Amino acid sequence: ITIVGEGGVGKSALAVHCLYDLLNLGENSPFDAIIWTSLKTKTLTAAGASDIKDAVTTTLGMIENVARELGASPPDEVGIESTIGEILEYMGMFRILLVVDNYETVRDNSLRPLLTAIPSGSKVLLTSRVGLGELEIRYKLDPLDLKTSVSLLRRFSKAINVEMLFSASDKKLERYCQHLYFNPLLIKWYAQSVSLGSDPEKLIAKGNVAFDDVLKYCFENLFSRLGEDERRVL
Repeated sequence: ITIVGEGGVGKSALAVHCLYDLLNLGENSPFDAIIWTSLKTKTLTAAGASDIKDAVTTTLGMIENVARELGASPPDEVGIESTIGEILEYMGMFRILLVVDNYETVRDNSLRPLLTAIPSGSKVLLTSRVGLGELEIRYKLDPLDLKTSVSLLRRFSKAINVEMLFSASDKKLERYCQHLYFNPLLIKWYAQSVSLGSDPEKLIAKGNVAFDDVLKYCFENLFSRLGEDERRVL
């Protein structure tokens, strides 16, 4: 299953929420183990996007993480194919939910042998900005609707005590949310930036360096995958 959507739309948050629901089932959970590995390379703060130190950026690194959690042989000792084989053996013996966050970081098909041979009872959940195609059951996560966006901006602003936002009219907040593409991460970034002294109007103005930076964080690796004609049309 792949949760697909633009950067900052809430894919990882939704996945984590579902995982905690599964954990709360206790003995009634359909899985014996949940294995989480992340390919996230950047994080977004009010100061902008920053690199995550020692981030996993390759299929090899991801497989190594999974193997470590399951007690399988590391790929640098036996090769990635043998390690994947061992992982599949574990997934056949036990009901395992393997979760890979930010899968779009990997641009090759080296995980395909694992995804095409998942034993019955085990599952793989991916979050990705780009779908896999015929291998997946895709759950497309869209941005928030207008009403929910305004509610998020008002509530989050109140939580961090940004009065000029949480006391603003719905009409003004609607305009801000439209500029922020109804994206929950951008909405929270916006409120945090205003709380640190940024002008709420100038912050989302065209050409603002900070705003351009967060837009790149959310959309650049999607844009970079488009062909020349697709980019021209866009």
